[in-house]
Amino acid sequence: MSAYSVTEPSKSSKWVAAALVLAYTFITLLPLVWIISTGFKTGPDSISYPPKVIFEPSLEGYVNLFTTRSRGFRGVAAGRNLV
Repeated sequence: MSAYSVTEPSKSSKWVAAALVLAYTFITLLPLVWIISTGFKTGPDSISYPPKVIFEPSLEGYVNLFTTRSRGFRGVAAGRNLV
């Protein structure tokens, strides 16, 4: 018989599993962090090439979002533009 248990994973397999979970978490959350950080960039910074990773945060986009009026979809809400 061997000294290894079928139900208890070894220390090395636990480390590999933890590394895989951390890598998956990083890869999954990176786009979300990028999207949220882009929301705090100014207009030119958000479309600059190469992309700016280090920038001065600004609330300009959110201020414009909540203080300016949109003229794009007035007719759709009233049902005038239904096909």
